[in-house]
Amino acid sequence: MSEIRAFFEQGAWKDFSKEHTHLREQLEKSLKGYKASRFRDPVAVWGAYGAGKTQFLFWVAEESVKTGLVPVYLHLNDLLENLPADTSPDTFSKHATAFVGRLLDELKTPGKDDGHLREVFRDSNLLDFVKGNLHADASKTVVLVDEVEQAYLSLKDRVRADDRSPLKAWLEEGAFKILAFAVGSLYVLVVASQSVRKLTARAKAEDVPRLPNSRDRSYLDSCFEQVRATIRRPDFQSPDASCEFKRVYL
Repeated sequence: MSEIRAFFEQGAWKDFSKEHTHLREQLEKSLKGYKASRFRDPVAVWGAYGAGKTQFLFWVAEESVKTGLVPVYLHLNDLLENLPADTSPDTFSKHATAFVGRLLDELKTPGKDDGHLREVFRDSNLLDFVKGNLHADASKTVVLVDEVEQAYLSLKDRVRADDRSPLKAWLEEGAFKILAFAVGSLYVLVVASQSVRKLTARAKAEDVPRLPNSRDRSYLDSCFEQVRATIRRPDFQSPDASCEFKRVYL
């Protein structure tokens, strides 16, 4: 199978279904609310390989700029850079926040070498769009975390979380965060992270080469039901009394 790779192009996102429209409108509302100084719970986006998770994050980055926010795109693995062994969740939160802070400084400093930014953003067109269109007074950050499943287990090995998620403290830190990860990693992440309280599940089963038949669609349904059952367990303690979790097939 040939490589499926997302790339940024301004205005490329299109709504091809009612679910597309709902997802877009939901995030537009969240971004505007966050801009108006209201804290937003983290949002998790999941789907199969090639389902469009990264392309959706690129659209969120574009919409963030238009809303007067500062988007920072990265892979979870980037936050492991120079992370000491046997780190606590609180120390990881400070480490991750400092990493994002350095990226913001590089974004906002004219003439500063952007080699590190290009390495982290990975898509030069996306970075050029963000740098060229940031509002002068933009200060609030939207952190877009991709490829969570690729680094989460490594993160768990390096962060001494005990009964807490290694991401918990950082997810509750002020910046609005949107995380994208593949089917299969969803159960691992949600069981461990009680602070991901508002989840939007998205999977494009019919259009992804790896998911050609109804059996695979049933597997996606099974993953969803596992997570929903976990959230409903009496011993699942969320900082909120409720947890909104919706499955959206694109």
